[in-house]
Amino acid sequence: MAAVAARNRARQGTARAVARSRVTVGGGTVALPRRGLHGLGQLGRRAWRLPDTPLIEGISKGRVWIAVLTVLLFGIVVLNVSLLKVNANISKMAVQSKSVGQQNAKLRAKVARLSSPDRILRAASKRGMVSPEPRLIKYLPPYPKPTTSDRSAAFKAASLTGGK
Repeated sequence: MAAVAARNRARQGTARAVARSRVTVGGGTVALPRRGLHGLGQLGRRAWRLPDTPLIEGISKGRVWIAVLTVLLFGIVVLNVSLLKVNANISKMAVQSKSVGQQNAKLRAKVARLSSPDRILRAASKRGMVSPEPRLIKYLPPYPKPTTSDRSAAFKAASLTGGK
């Protein structure tokens, strides 16, 4: 019985809303535009009616609403503080990166100066070293093939040390 009465009240409310949205002018009926519901669709209309529910009215008028807002605002503050900390760390890292880049540039310049062939030749001649004549320079193969005598010497050395 109560459900039927509630349905009838809802239908009457809808009929009144439709009647309010139409105006008779000069013997004809003109539909008035809806206020605040343009382009919202079904979800928007449901959200528009949401404050009329007893649960939402109870929450918004009670102390629970204050607690909810307090928790949300506190969360926003915590989020902003953590974002500021991250930004401060980023700026520290940028300054640190710049100084490390400058140190690397100085070290590269020093390495280039110290590894110049002219400087190496001067330092070697001061210590009494001389450059060999080009005909006396001989190159070794990258991996020389071991001879039989090399193998036997390696075998003897291994047997004397116990294979270590």
